[in-house]
Amino acid sequence: MSKSVEASNSTLLTVGVLWDYNKSPAIYKCPADRKNYNGVLTTRSMSMSAHMNVIYGGFADYVTGTYRVYRKLSTIDNPSERWVFMDENPDSINDGMLWIYCDSPSWVDFPATYHNLSGSLSFADGHSGLHKYRDDRTRTRTPPASDNQDYFWLRDHTSSLK
Repeated sequence: MSKSVEASNSTLLTVGVLWDYNKSPAIYKCPADRKNYNGVLTTRSMSMSAHMNVIYGGFADYVTGTYRVYRKLSTIDNPSERWVFMDENPDSINDGMLWIYCDSPSWVDFPATYHNLSGSLSFADGHSGLHKYRDDRTRTRTPPASDNQDYFWLRDHTSSLK
């Protein structure tokens, strides 16, 4: 997704592992995301939590921290509090995952704030909703600091201690 040819190629959605379960291209993109490359809208703005069965090559060490990675639906400790999909900021979207590092106040990717500093999330129990971010640094893609309440809300809704 970091190259314009990838970001605007809807065929790439059809080769994803979730396509067989969700064959509507519209569910992969928030209508408020107007990012485009050379006048062609990007195809995806939703990303999956890296704590939901991450299987991503060189990041195996990431999953050995003190927070849970959920390998099966039955292992999710609080499904109504654990997000699965979230709007990702169009400037940080690069793969299918949004990484919230639960062991330290940092993230690789940034949540989107399309809806008046809010972003949409879907949760493991099947409900979805908007979350209003409180710290303007979240909107401006500033790495979270130890006092960013948005980071702590996301951490607490991403995983729990093992």
